[in-house]
Amino acid sequence: MRKNQIAILLLSILTGVLVLASCNTQDADPTDSSKSGSFDSSPVDTTLLISTPGSVWYMIGNGVSECLNFSYKGSIIQLTPGNTHSNVMRLNAGDTQFALLHNNVASEGYAGTGVFETKHDQIRSVASFYPSVLQMVVLESVGARSLNDIIDNKIRVRLSIGNPGGATSEAFERMLALYGLTLEDMKGWGCTIYNKSQSDSSKMLSDGMIDGYLILTLAPSPSVVEASINKKLVFVEFDRDIIAKLSEEYGYNVRTVSAGTYEFMTDDSVSVSSVTILGASIDTPDEVVYKTVKSIHENMDYMKSIHVALKEMTLESMIEDLGIPMHPGAEMYYREMGLID
Repeated sequence: MRKNQIAILLLSILTGVLVLASCNTQDADPTDSSKSGSFDSSPVDTTLLISTPGSVWYMIGNGVSECLNFSYKGSIIQLTPGNTHSNVMRLNAGDTQFALLHNNVASEGYAGTGVFETKHDQIRSVASFYPSVLQMVVLESVGARSLNDIIDNKIRVRLSIGNPGGATSEAFERMLALYGLTLEDMKGWGCTIYNKSQSDSSKMLSDGMIDGYLILTLAPSPSVVEASINKKLVFVEFDRDIIAKLSEEYGYNVRTVSAGTYEFMTDDSVSVSSVTILGASIDTPDEVVYKTVKSIHENMDYMKSIHVALKEMTLESMIEDLGIPMHPGAEMYYREMGLID
């Protein structure tokens, strides 16, 4: 009897070992949806440069943070305000693992052209989010339908051109330079120039404090739609030759804003655009980038809900118009999804 009891005990132990081995094998299954390819489901601790509170980039940054937490519980992503050019420089210096960038500005930095004194080749692309179109609206009472009207007739306008050092003010100053003009020249014939955010500009226009403003953002812009409720606005036309030169010299995309984009807009208008992308330092670990891209894809419906700018976003669009080479961690995920060879 004693021998039988020992045999039964040994058989029980052996069965338990086989069960545990089976469980471990199942846990290691790379097709398990709780795993990220060859990476585990551990949380991500990372940093992301965005823009000022209330901006589209601010909302996108928070959206990426939420996506990581949805897919990898306990993830921590530190969001820090930045701007168009400082984000490129700080990302290149390795001060952060991720940053939101404009694709044309990132490509300038990568090539060492434009406003950058040195080549910023330590940055890589991760995902494309949405195109931003340069737009200018003024009150109908200004009496101008184009920027040429304002320049040729030296019309005095109170104009907001976006935050100082931002993509909007930079694009407008570059455009003026192609006319052989500066902001000081405009002030010289009586214009008043403000550097205000998109939301502040819209409020100032509604309150009668300015005559118009420029934005580099999605079209239609909610701020313009809101401002047009109580004000008669004109969508200012840009000179097509100037637009072509702006695109050629600074890497902007030429984009048509269709008639009807705003209720007050009766004709198509040609402008330039840039694309907001997520960039990463070349030193950001492949696993961190892979998990970030995967979490955005897995929570695409949520990303689309955080701002109207992302409503057309798809997995396929995430690899469009990146402007700079892709990070290996991002390549890994897109390759698994069959988007790249």
